[in-house]
Amino acid sequence: MLDVAIRAKSFRSADGTVIEAVGDLRLSVPTGRFTCLVGPSGCGKTTILRLILGLDRHFDGEIAISETGAVAAVFQEPRLLPWRTVEENIRLALPGASAGEDLSGLFQTLGLAGLETFYPGELSLGLARRAALARAFALRPSLLLLDEPFVSLDEALAARLRGLLAEVWSARPTTVLMVTHNLREAVELADEIVLLTPRPARVSGVYPVTVPRSRRDAATVTALLADLTAAHPGTA
Repeated sequence: MLDVAIRAKSFRSADGTVIEAVGDLRLSVPTGRFTCLVGPSGCGKTTILRLILGLDRHFDGEIAISETGAVAAVFQEPRLLPWRTVEENIRLALPGASAGEDLSGLFQTLGLAGLETFYPGELSLGLARRAALARAFALRPSLLLLDEPFVSLDEALAARLRGLLAEVWSARPTTVLMVTHNLREAVELADEIVLLTPRPARVSGVYPVTVPRSRRDAATVTALLADLTAAHPGTA
């Protein structure tokens, strides 16, 4: 579905220093799979997503998306228009042919039923992030990119949102590449975890998560984390 080969990506800082963000990185995301990209803070994870989205074209390498459907993204900030209601924000992303689609099931799954007429300023951060997820899934994208969508939330709320994400992804399956620095989050959600080195980002290993999501209770996730860190020493 997605093939990424970034030979080099660098920035120039304000003082003129060249910072190499990504170097000789190769990864593939299979169709219909949920892949997590995990690495230390500042290693270049968000930069990789920006390159895939085409928001930054200044790099040496190639990125190929083999399907022609929509590409959707959810960022760390919900990025909702404050003058539009929840439902209006979600429907703005829909193409004309789908503008009138029944979204009640999606609202129900994400816990937004009854909040369709609320404005972003009336929502908690957790609810705003649910709305951002709903906007992305409403597109029925071929590829969904998630940039640490639960960062800065307390663990209890983040866990609830991870469960909702897994539920809506099961109902509307798509190819997902999700950036996170949270290994537990990755083990709970992913079919495979791609591990990155510190900057400049390179792939240091790939860990397949073969246990079905329905069996990933707390004890199983803890055991998987132990197995992952044993297989890839130095992974935090």
